[in-house]
Amino acid sequence: MQSTKKVARGRPMLNPEEGLKRVIQATEAILVKQELDTHSMAAIAREASMSKRTLYSLVKSKEALIELVIKHIRTYATDLLDGPVEGPEQAVAILEEFLYRWANAALSPIAINIVRMAMDERRTLPSIAKTHFESGSEFFVRRLSAWLTQQAEQGYLMVQAPLFVSELIWAGLIGRHMFFVALGYKKAPSRGKLKHNIQVILPMCNIKMPL
Repeated sequence: MQSTKKVARGRPMLNPEEGLKRVIQATEAILVKQELDTHSMAAIAREASMSKRTLYSLVKSKEALIELVIKHIRTYATDLLDGPVEGPEQAVAILEEFLYRWANAALSPIAINIVRMAMDERRTLPSIAKTHFESGSEFFVRRLSAWLTQQAEQGYLMVQAPLFVSELIWAGLIGRHMFFVALGYKKAPSRGKLKHNIQVILPMCNIKMPL
């Protein structure tokens, strides 16, 4: 007897976790080249090999998508602060590497094009700027402040007013470059220049190992 079972047609069901991964990768691939515009969600869907309907079932809005991308690119830096610290020398090494990764991420083409998008859509989508600063700069500042406080309590680093110091580091290492780069006035600092800037700014912030 011939089976009457219907054969499923169309694309197979997409695992949500795998779908989000593809969406983030597709968004980053576009942001490397340009900021997102009114047509970008369709472009992201094409890049991720899915329909716009599937895309919006995974990510409800452009703001939510930007937040996902920011969280993805910041992980490479913030993961460093989650590990154990075994002494002052290691604390300094972790701090320097964290600051390099933070600056490198914040001044990358992806991040700069998010800044440009926030500028361009400040009237129509002001939440983009809010998302950028809360999930990006403000998150990094709070995370660094908490870590510096912990290292001071452990006796591994000498630092006064960790939150103020963290804000000062952001301003000197990243903030003063970010908007010039976004406006096309200057290029992002090279890797060598970033590492040099870190060596300059830490003594200025009076962060040092205990005597």
